[in-house]
Amino acid sequence: MSFLTPCTMKVMKTYLVGLVFLLVVNVLTSPGNLWVVWPTLGMAIAILFQVICKPTQHNE
Repeated sequence: MSFLTPCTMKVMKTYLVGLVFLLVVNVLTSPGNLWVVWPTLGMAIAILFQVICKPTQHNE
């Protein structure tokens, strides 16, 4: 059973785009303080829960 379903991959790509945007905002506004780590951890936890709790459901 593969946990990286097309639905999960789509969500991961969306999170990645959002995190890149937040990283750019972080570097441009406060390069000495990398606060982007916290949203990254939150999104990683969300992806982990999605992979663990719904490995066979597809909402495409």
